[in-house]
Amino acid sequence: MVLPDLAALGREDQPRGVKAWLHATVGNSHHKWMWDYASLATALEQAGFSGIRRASFGDAADPRFADVEEEGRWEGCLGIECQR
Repeated sequence: MVLPDLAALGREDQPRGVKAWLHATVGNSHHKWMWDYASLATALEQAGFSGIRRASFGDAADPRFADVEEEGRWEGCLGIECQR
């Protein structure tokens, strides 16, 4: 069973109207993608960011992150630190 893509990953627009919604939900004709570290680091570099590195819980250069970080939010996630 294929579930409808309610997240609309990779979509810059949202379907409007019943026909468009049905086509987008059932048609499955739009490519979806997720970022990995290598492709996101390349895109960040091309956008002018520097100091790009993989981040993990509690290792931010700015100590103010310790006030808001929660370890549980890092599980299964990709963290990246960079500067612009």
